[in-house]
Amino acid sequence: MCLSHEQCSGSLKLLAQLNNSLMQTSLQLEYPLIEKELRIIDYQLKEAEVCMCQVMTTCWDRIKQVKKSVCDLEQRVQ
Repeated sequence: MCLSHEQCSGSLKLLAQLNNSLMQTSLQLEYPLIEKELRIIDYQLKEAEVCMCQVMTTCWDRIKQVKKSVCDLEQRVQ
């Protein structure tokens, strides 16, 4: 399944909000029991964000390369 940048970004934002909500609303007694898992999830969210940015950067680099090729060809054809 191929998701758009907006869908991926929206999903990550929602997951981050849910994780933050768990961090903020857990009881003092609960927090030590789930702290490690919350931190792992936080790290995973950050990794996913970096990965998404890298994919978008790679995609943009390819678009720029194709644009350069098309413009170059257009100039030579004229």
